[in-house]
Amino acid sequence: LVGASVARIDPGRATVIVAGLVDEEGTGQGARELLSRGLKVDGVIIGEPTGATGVAVSYRGSLTVRISAVARGGHSSAPYMGESALDKLLDAIQDIRLAFKGRSYEAPTSAVTQIRAGDWPTKLPESAEAIVNIRYPPGVESSAILEKVEATVTLHRCKLEILDLTEPVAASLSSPVVRALNRSILKHGRRPRILKKTGASDMNLLYRLTRNIAAYGPGNSLLAHTSGEAVSVSELELAASVVAGAVEEFLGGPAT
Repeated sequence: LVGASVARIDPGRATVIVAGLVDEEGTGQGARELLSRGLKVDGVIIGEPTGATGVAVSYRGSLTVRISAVARGGHSSAPYMGESALDKLLDAIQDIRLAFKGRSYEAPTSAVTQIRAGDWPTKLPESAEAIVNIRYPPGVESSAILEKVEATVTLHRCKLEILDLTEPVAASLSSPVVRALNRSILKHGRRPRILKKTGASDMNLLYRLTRNIAAYGPGNSLLAHTSGEAVSVSELELAASVVAGAVEEFLGGPAT
């Protein structure tokens, strides 16, 4: 916002749009609404924590599912005589975790983020459900990921509901927006870093507007979603100046 406002732009030559989009951490309702309006753009800079010298060109895809199980239940004193919905659910989850147990950007990963089961300490749960999120890099087909999840859930006699499916994105290192950000960082006396992010962002969706896209912004993404998440004033000022310079670079130089 600050960077776009201080960029020296000839109003008759170009228009810079700053969009504050809601639900970026959810299903991207704001980005989807923007897409539905048929906006035409030449380039996009996504505001994301990359650090003042980082330029993100790639984000992994994301599949979020709800897995649910039902069983006849029973008493915890004789579990071998009953049936636990939680046991069925945990077996399914374990197989999914084993199938997607990557530890790097290039390998699909899985995480169980919610589990709900049981209503009494000595009763086997008659119902159980979990939310599982799977991340996968560009080049991996979402259909293959979903096929494996569906087969696993069916094997353990559970049910599957797809909550969100966001495809991965990878922008070209030679795109004008990436080059403009890199040049602006260099002009500020810093060395640019090209990043591939393990998460997802509105860039995954807004890539449909233009392939001339990148993500940039102050902040340490390793601290995102933690109590230590913070941005220093100095880094904010530097990043705003870099964005202003990148906009000017993209348009061929500052207005005179």
